[in-house]
Amino acid sequence: MAVLFYKWLKKPEIKNTDETINYIIKNRCSVSRFGDGEFQILLGEYLIFQDYHPLLAEKFAAILAQKEDLNHITCIPSVLTDNSELKSAPKEYWHQYFSGNYYYLKPYFTFKKPYYDSLLSRLYMDQLNSQLSKTRFEMIRNVWEAQDILFIEGEQSRLGVGNELFDNARSIKRILCPSLNAFSCYDEVLNYVSINIRKDTLILLALGPTATAMAWDLCKLGYWAIDIGHIDIEYEWMNMGATEKVPVKNKFVGDIFTFSEESNGNLEEYKKSIIKIIN
Repeated sequence: MAVLFYKWLKKPEIKNTDETINYIIKNRCSVSRFGDGEFQILLGEYLIFQDYHPLLAEKFAAILAQKEDLNHITCIPSVLTDNSELKSAPKEYWHQYFSGNYYYLKPYFTFKKPYYDSLLSRLYMDQLNSQLSKTRFEMIRNVWEAQDILFIEGEQSRLGVGNELFDNARSIKRILCPSLNAFSCYDEVLNYVSINIRKDTLILLALGPTATAMAWDLCKLGYWAIDIGHIDIEYEWMNMGATEKVPVKNKFVGDIFTFSEESNGNLEEYKKSIIKIIN
């Protein structure tokens, strides 16, 4: 039944990638993103890198409902309503995914407000137009232009290390968290940030499903927080001209669950930027 009626079920409004990036730049809003992993937790399932937790699922349901009046947007995959920019393999993947799951996800969606595009951090590998990918990376760099950034990331993510994606930021600091089951340190991270981090700091999160919820809670605390997800890895792949998902030097790649220990240069600046390690 789910597969049969998927195409005819009502869909929410979803702004496209460019509209999403421009909205973030204009409004300096916080961002929570949903992909298949977040949806699976919402539906009560476990992931390889994040155990199911009922509180996390509860937060996801609240974020999707968009009932609170916050400077915050909720992003879901725009491919639900328009997959024309995708290569054939990811297009088929998302078709199969929503054919099997949308019937169960639909009750969690609101149709009173638009959603935005969660693929704002997936700007290269699945996209048909690689030139458009370059343009969008330049667009999104305007989000952190001349900003003081705090990365809250997995211990092996190393956002921006070995590339120039964040070179236009004023400064970079980092909080490192576990790469697996990061939700276990959720309260500790929020408490540390609320005590030690200025409200004019832009917080960028790369922490799996935990980042989706944390951006929302940080926004409620008065921070500008964006779940930026895989953007650094996508940028690395674009610079490599990669045609498939491959390991990246000295970084954890969640899509293929690998960590390459091959050096990508001097890590001294990276080490200096770490202000807290939470295990």
